[in-house]
Amino acid sequence: MNNLISPFWDDLRTDGTGEGIFTSVSGSAPNRIFNIEWRAEYFSSGLPLNFEARLYESGQIDFVYGTLNGDGSSATVGIQKADGTGGSLNFSSFSCNTASLSNGMGITYSCASASSVRVIDTVVTPGQIDAVPVVMTSQGTEKTVAFSLNYDINPFSTKPTASCGSSAPGCTVTFNNSTSGKIGVTVTSAGTFAAGQREVAKVNFQSLPTGLASTPLTVGDTPTARQILGASNNPLPSTFTGGVVVFAQGIEGDLAGRNTGDGQLLAGDVTIERQFVVGTLIPNPAFNEFQRADTSPAFSKGDGQLDSTDVVQERRYVVALDGPQSAGGLNAAPQPVLGAAPETDKGFGGNRAMRVVAATASPGSKVTVPVEIDADGDEVAASFTLNFDAAKLGNPVAALGADAPSETVLTTNTNNAGSGKLGVLVDSTSALSKQFVLITFDILATAEEGPTTISFTDDLARRGVSDADGIRLSTRYENGTVTISGAAAASFAVSGRVLTPNGRGLRNAQVTIVDQSGTARTVTTSSFGYYQFDGIASGAVYTIGVASRQYRFAARTVEITDNISDFDFVGLE
Repeated sequence: MNNLISPFWDDLRTDGTGEGIFTSVSGSAPNRIFNIEWRAEYFSSGLPLNFEARLYESGQIDFVYGTLNGDGSSATVGIQKADGTGGSLNFSSFSCNTASLSNGMGITYSCASASSVRVIDTVVTPGQIDAVPVVMTSQGTEKTVAFSLNYDINPFSTKPTASCGSSAPGCTVTFNNSTSGKIGVTVTSAGTFAAGQREVAKVNFQSLPTGLASTPLTVGDTPTARQILGASNNPLPSTFTGGVVVFAQGIEGDLAGRNTGDGQLLAGDVTIERQFVVGTLIPNPAFNEFQRADTSPAFSKGDGQLDSTDVVQERRYVVALDGPQSAGGLNAAPQPVLGAAPETDKGFGGNRAMRVVAATASPGSKVTVPVEIDADGDEVAASFTLNFDAAKLGNPVAALGADAPSETVLTTNTNNAGSGKLGVLVDSTSALSKQFVLITFDILATAEEGPTTISFTDDLARRGVSDADGIRLSTRYENGTVTISGAAAASFAVSGRVLTPNGRGLRNAQVTIVDQSGTARTVTTSSFGYYQFDGIASGAVYTIGVASRQYRFAARTVEITDNISDFDFVGLE
């Protein structure tokens, strides 16, 4: 019998006066309790008894006994998840036909954390042998791990074998590969596994040359039933998850067309790479997309992460500064060190620094926050995520700063702006310097006064600064604050056109507005030369200038006290 909760398993009747099974719900989500009460009588003697089972939303189970008129010597008390069918047996018996109960007694079952075993997705070069790791999230009480894997025989030349994992030195490992397409594995450690991430086994496959993108490895119970046992051979709660063998196909940087690429290195590959870096697209784990996207460093065919260095190396492949090479390296970010504590220090350092510049604003207004870099002159690309308090700041809009080179490309990910995250990638063929990115936020009208932090993270786009060779440059990242103070301040818009000397609209001109503190914002004119700045604080003096490759323009100074339109610029011959 599976999924059994037995507070008092005996021959009872509930059809007498006042008898029955009654239910109720107490508490509120997520702490509700489902109460089940039995008001019954013994079938044999007719004596009354009552007891209750309480099922907690947290997973806890209570048995509560009222008047029993007995001691439980004819009853079975306990819980059972599985009955042994398929080799899985999970139960906890309190008593079976034993005098163990009394009036007013209570029994509590707490759900133990399950040990989870998963097959790690592994990239294999067709024709080579590779070991697929099997990793367990250990609770510190496991001694034996058993499972079966099902696989497609076609991509492999011989039957797989199994060996001890790196976390089970000196283990006893047995495997059964007598049936094609299946392997059963049992690993018994010399002692119990330590708590944490532990590699318990390796399953070794010899692959054939193949054009397949991947092949699945699914967990089964034949020839060896999946289970985890403790030191006393007691079954422990467990879950098992299969994985994928991914075959290394194609060439580094070939991304356009998605999944398998198209066999070419063109501008479309750079576009896909940029979206991978900021997180608006995610590499498909069933193909070696991550492996092909992780282009930098070129000599090692990647480093297990996607950031600005990969965009620069992608560009080098596309323009043939570096010759194409077959796909290689990891097909995902590297697994955490087995058994190690979570990473707490990113270790970014050096003289090169990137910072969020502090700013001040009022509730209900807009604020522009520059991101600047103290550069050494060899930085051509940067990627990062900015985290902010979405209860205070909203609607982030990124733009290139006044110091960004004219050929710079800005890629952003605003999909998680509602959760306070913005992914940013800036890449250029010239060196970045000073204020190269500007982020404009809406200050929520309900925002509390005081400082709010904008911090660099790796949540969407990973932090990285690249040189022109696609090499990561050591950089220190300094968080910044927006100080919210005072009542909501009025803000206005400034708009106009940029015109050629003969009065035609000039497109793609760069219009920059600079406040008295030196903070700059830049917009690009439309096809007909129009531009507009929103959220300009009133009562301040601003300088507005235009940059164009075709004409010179005289800068203009203006004090903002209201919305201004038709603030036009005419090019000089």
